[in-house]
Parts: sequence; structure tokens; C-alpha cells
Amino acid sequence: MQPSATWVHTSPAAASIPERPDQAAIREAIEETGVTGGLTVLGVVGVQQSLYNNGNPCISVFFHLRAEEPRDAWSHTMIGDPEAWDTGHDVHCRFRPLDEATQLLHDSGYGQDEFVPLLFSNDRDHRSTLARSHS
Repeated sequence: MQPSATWVHTSPAAASIPERPDQAAIREAIEETGVTGGLTVLGVVGVQQSLYNNGNPCISVFFHLRAEEPRDAWSHTMIGDPEAWDTGHDVHCRFRPLDEATQLLHDSGYGQDEFVPLLFSNDRDHRSTLARSHS
């Protein structure tokens, strides 16, 4: 059993769909990574405010998920809303120890590495971050 961290991106169109944030986190993890095992929400790790490229405000909620994914690494073509920028992108997914994930997330430039220390206190002995890279 391997835990992972993920984020939720909700557009104004998606806000009209009745979906709780924790349900959206699970859906997004499946759509963006193709994880095949069961997913369990362990809690909210943090909230981040930023701006989209067009200047509109963005609020991201980061959840800690536990995945029962049997694979250590795999490739996936992202699915979901056909209008979303990332649908159809090929990604390579892999589980990494938290100390390695911190640097990978830092290098991504999205600021997600700021939440990794919060996971260390709960899952020091687990592979806890699902790292994703675009190809």
C-alpha cells in the first residue's frame, strides 16, 4: 500500500458539478495518473492561493491520499474534461521516497514541495508522493 499526494484543479465550469473536494481529489488522481488501486483520503495537507496565467485567482487544495497501487512506475495518457489543457498528455508516474519527492516537486515550479514536510511526520517509512513528469 503506497500513499500519495495530489492536488485538485477546479474550473468555474466544474464548480457547477456537485462534487466534494475529497471526491474531486480521488477523481483527479485517477484521471491524471491512471492509478489502478483503491484510493483513500487521509486528509487535507494544505491550501495554496495563486493566479492562473490569465490573472484569475486560483485556490488549490492538497490532499494526502493512500494508494493501493501495485505498480512502482507506469505511463499514462491523462483523461478527463476534453476542454482541459492536460487531457491527452502523456505522463510517467512513479512512487518515490518523500526526501526524493521534495526535490522533484520543488523542481516542478508549482510550489507543491512546501507541503511535503507535513507528510514526513505521518509517513516517514512510506513512499508517500506520486511524482508525475510530462513526456
